Amino acid sequence: ANILVRDRAGILPEKEKGYLERVLANGKHLLTLINEILDLSKIEAGRMEVVLESVDLRQLVGDTLAQMEGQVAGRPVTLRWEVEGHPAPFRTDRGKLKQVLINLVGNALKFTEEGEVVLSVETGDDGQTPERIRVRDTGIGIPGDRLETIFQAFQQVERGSARRFGGTGLGLTISKSLCVLLGYDLTVESEAGKGSIFTLELSPPGGAPATPSPDSLEEATLQADAFADGGPPSGPNGLDLEGRTILVVDDEADSRALLSHYLEELGCIVVTAVDGIDGLEVARRELPDLITLDLMMPRMSGWEMLRALREDAVLRETPVIVVSIVAEEGGAQVLGSVDLMNKPVARDELERMLNRNLTEEAARVLVVQDRAEDRLVLQRYLRDAGLQVAMAEGASQALALLQRTPVDLVLLDLTLPETDGIRLLEQIRDLPELATLPVVMLASRDLSPEEADLLSRHGVRVIQKGAQVEQHLRRALDRRFSRERGVR
Repeated sequence: ANILVRDRAGILPEKEKGYLERVLANGKHLLTLINEILDLSKIEAGRMEVVLESVDLRQLVGDTLAQMEGQVAGRPVTLRWEVEGHPAPFRTDRGKLKQVLINLVGNALKFTEEGEVVLSVETGDDGQTPERIRVRDTGIGIPGDRLETIFQAFQQVERGSARRFGGTGLGLTISKSLCVLLGYDLTVESEAGKGSIFTLELSPPGGAPATPSPDSLEEATLQADAFADGGPPSGPNGLDLEGRTILVVDDEADSRALLSHYLEELGCIVVTAVDGIDGLEVARRELPDLITLDLMMPRMSGWEMLRALREDAVLRETPVIVVSIVAEEGGAQVLGSVDLMNKPVARDELERMLNRNLTEEAARVLVVQDRAEDRLVLQRYLRDAGLQVAMAEGASQALALLQRTPVDLVLLDLTLPETDGIRLLEQIRDLPELATLPVVMLASRDLSPEEADLLSRHGVRVIQKGAQVEQHLRRALDRRFSRERGVR
């Protein structure tokens, strides 16, 4: 429907275009409902992971409202934000907190026909400790007899409001569940006809902001906005994709058609394949600039094709974007240099990934880490920082990759299954061509004096896993790549 409604040939009557727009709107609504039900199911089943980082609330609030400004365009509604004092960064799951704020502000905008919606942050007496976040609106309000049920699934403010205002009735339920997951309390005060105030209590009475404790690098998820000045090193913007050859490998005809359409709009030359076997044959014949690869395919899966690509002397350097409904789940199992994108594909995200992967100047980092979850976390962080990433889960894979692929930096875990990181470091240094390769060591334990001395002599920077890991890693990357990327 998204392709047809554009009517590039200009042949659709307005009536048919109206039908298509309705199909598209209903499809998006259904997709939203399915995603929200899946999110709620994951939370209730205890399968929703909390990934922590240091969050600047002022920046988060500003980014959130900037994303939603389009919803008040042409309406007699003012959308603004207030931040009290100078809130210190605190550790939370940025993505989940932002999802809660988007749900609350979106709800307020939906039910406010005129007036204002205000997102505010309040601090403690010191002016620095974040205590609560409020979303205040001058909308239709909530009747007193509905306040008890407003956070229950599929509940609306009043009968018929879903038909008048839209929505699934799950936004507040998910927001409440996410708050419980993060250790926060979400409450509401409202008066029918005058508006509502949703309050997110970040800290218990008299206490510091509630924060789940990270036990692993996975939970201390690294985000690209941990770079200096609150943003990643700026990469190329608007790379010329005209004439680039892209191979689309997917067994679903609709997925191939949609990806081909987006890529052709960007000026790419598109070739397609229906499975891994066909994909390898086409790749060897066409030598594409980039491959998009589905994981779940007959005859030869995406995982198998990716392994075959990495073993091919001609194709091993070809950038690969995994495009799959299980991209996030399957991504932790993928080794080598790949990017990940979930279906359904968004055109803007696809263009961003093409720009990132087809940038010839991007520096390359090898991550040597045996835990699949930690590999995925590091991969996301480094790719969002504009770097190319290759991955290995052990010493033998790392050495094999280093001897065939040039890298600019190795991010090495101290504890590995085959041998420890220090022994692997010595093996790397024994190779003349790698004797001066920069290495950063990630350690989950204290080093002995002998280990510390050895790493110092090899010029290795050591980063201890924990609350400050993202800050220290940012500095290490800044130091290594600042001249190339102008980060400082």
